[in-house]
Amino acid sequence: MATMITSEINESRVKSRALSVLETHRIWQPPVVASRLANAYGFEVISAVFGPENARCVAGYIDVPNKKIVVNAEDTPFRQNFTIAHELGHFLLAHHEDADFVQNYSVMMRNTCAVEPTPMELEANVFADNLLVPAMFYESVLIITLTQRIKSSLVFLECTQGSSVTGGDLSNE
Repeated sequence: MATMITSEINESRVKSRALSVLETHRIWQPPVVASRLANAYGFEVISAVFGPENARCVAGYIDVPNKKIVVNAEDTPFRQNFTIAHELGHFLLAHHEDADFVQNYSVMMRNTCAVEPTPMELEANVFADNLLVPAMFYESVLIITLTQRIKSSLVFLECTQGSSVTGGDLSNE
């Protein structure tokens, strides 16, 4: 059943929206601090204790008319960052303009407590994933890692071979 719901979302539109937010705010490398982005869009981020009956299941919610995103104070900073990005995704994907969303939306429930996620919840998750860890971040880390490995290999060869493989000094690069 989850496959059917996944097919109902426009993943490329959602990914594109997340990337446009990063470009607009000139974020080219991690970390992405979702609260700063929320503030840039006019939202106040509030950390709240939801009480014992809700603390285990509720991650947060967005109040679009009052421009507030509320996150669970008992969650880790990493989880709060994801929740803020998720809730911001609802706003930036214009979910608040959908009558069904407005009527049925309450809070972001954790996977262990929630019923089957709606297409809009899945879109907000895809948005948050691509906002916080977009593919361009993997690519830059991969390029840096490969470059460092190549340099290390060349230095190792120079040390073991006793001659300069590169024709230059790699220690200052």
